Amino acid sequence: TKFDLPDMMWVGYPRKAELSTNSVCETGKITCKLEDGADCTGKETLSGEAPVGPLKTKEFTINEAGYYEYEFTACGPNNCDTWGDGVGLGDPGKPEAIQAINLPIWQEINPVLPD
Repeated sequence: TKFDLPDMMWVGYPRKAELSTNSVCETGKITCKLEDGADCTGKETLSGEAPVGPLKTKEFTINEAGYYEYEFTACGPNNCDTWGDGVGLGDPGKPEAIQAINLPIWQEINPVLPD
């Protein structure tokens, strides 16, 4: 099983999560929480239903700067397993964080020229 996310991304610009499970999995779900434990509702588009099967991707956007922690749960007919980004099977307590940062705004300085 694979669950890979970028370590950092720009706010408002889409990226892709890479997911891969064996063919036995029937359902998948991605959960999100902010670094302080608060809910991510309305701040990102990755959490929710996730595709299962080999070599899947899910495009997502984060709409507010901060640290976001994700876990992926895939369920088969007899059990479910949870993975954190880059964390192997059986280690659900260590989700990886994505740092979402605002794109810097650069302004040119226009000199005032004499008449």
